[in-house]
Amino acid sequence: MRPVGYGYLIDRHALPALPLPVARLISDAASSRLQRDRGGEQIEEFPKVYEPDPTALGHLRFALRYEGINLEVLRLLFERTGGGEIEEALRARPSAPLIRRLAYLFEWLMGQELPVTTDTPLAIRKRSYEPLLDARLQFGLAPDASLRIEKYRIIDNLPGTPAYCPLVRKTPYLEGMINKGLQAYTAATLAKYDPQLVKRAAMYLYLKETHSSFEVEHVKPTASRAQRFADLLKEAETGTPLSEDRFVQLQNAVVDPRWMEASYRLEQNWVGTDHRYRKKVDFVPPRPEDVRPLMEGLVAMSERIRNSPGAIDPVVIWPIASLSYPRTALDRGIYPKGYNPARVGRDPCEH
Repeated sequence: MRPVGYGYLIDRHALPALPLPVARLISDAASSRLQRDRGGEQIEEFPKVYEPDPTALGHLRFALRYEGINLEVLRLLFERTGGGEIEEALRARPSAPLIRRLAYLFEWLMGQELPVTTDTPLAIRKRSYEPLLDARLQFGLAPDASLRIEKYRIIDNLPGTPAYCPLVRKTPYLEGMINKGLQAYTAATLAKYDPQLVKRAAMYLYLKETHSSFEVEHVKPTASRAQRFADLLKEAETGTPLSEDRFVQLQNAVVDPRWMEASYRLEQNWVGTDHRYRKKVDFVPPRPEDVRPLMEGLVAMSERIRNSPGAIDPVVIWPIASLSYPRTALDRGIYPKGYNPARVGRDPCEH
């Protein structure tokens, strides 16, 4: 069996990419597509008829069609090979949807434009707009929240920016949760009760959540500290825009005074445990020099989605916001006593 798509590109160009969630392989023995588990590794076998041309462009076509968009692999590949092959393909077949998508992704990721001939824009303008992200494979923005890129007749439905753009693969579980219509169900349930009763219940839950969060770290907060955290949860309804100052304010309101910050993180940290003479590292957050652009990208993504209600389902975006913030922006080393990253992370994503 031979790797195909992103797997082929990683091997062929020795790209330092993370392991793929699913390894796609060409199998001479397979008669149809087959997904299976191989010792804990998820693989998908394709019959030989699916094997693309043995070129980067051929495997990129396969990847976009069957694997979706992998921004990490694409960025590493473009850095290694440049945009020459895409430029040639765009000149030869400017109206091809996959070529237009690749050309836009190159410019979007690399921040540089591909040179096009005078005939290319005219050929592209005759085509209909094509979604950049395949909604059958990954979650993207709704059409009315997406950007229309006239140059390539592309609908940019990526949820983020080049600085920060997490993508979520579609799975039966996630689609099942979305199909439950939890947001509409919740709104319909609350509408059955008196608004004042709902408000009182919310106040109780704010305080209950506050104490439960602190109990995770076996910390008993003072009454004023618990009230500050509850007040911050209530501020989620105000729609205050996110910014560095806002993040710092949120963090300093809930952590122990020893761990207060004045800006985004300026030093390298890590998550793990200290075993006297050795340390067990479980997670290494981004480098300090990468924190600010990542956070600016996160803020831009959050504001874009906030300003377009219904742009993407909360089942998808809420975990992204919750997991992105606490281990990127303001963490300090190993979590000290009284410091719960989950608690600090939940409050910004509520906003």
